[in-house]
Amino acid sequence: MALPFEDASFDCVTVAFGLRNMKDWDAALREMWRVLRSTGHLIILEFSLPRLSILRGVYRFYLHRCLPFLGSFLTQKKTAYDYLGDSIEEFPDDAAMRRQLEAIGFCAVSVESLTGGIVTIFTAEKP
Repeated sequence: MALPFEDASFDCVTVAFGLRNMKDWDAALREMWRVLRSTGHLIILEFSLPRLSILRGVYRFYLHRCLPFLGSFLTQKKTAYDYLGDSIEEFPDDAAMRRQLEAIGFCAVSVESLTGGIVTIFTAEKP
């Protein structure tokens, strides 16, 4: 939320599987904006929910039933796996994330869904 870098320090800022864990997504994205140079790129790789309803249902069952059970069996830390599923469910969908990025001022926002929608890459540019 408060990166220890000067304004306009980087040509590219990336975050992988971490934005959904930040307590204030808007503040985090604004901080990324701050440290990006003009024409700099933002790349976000994040878990998401599949768009296809049948795959979404299977994935949610896995995410909320199977993964916490297997994770707690192996690590004795079920709450970490419950949190994982909840944080994925709460993260903005593609359209909402696009709107949030554009509201901050990013342009050329693109969204690429991978692995059936289980992972999404968001890219954007600071004009």
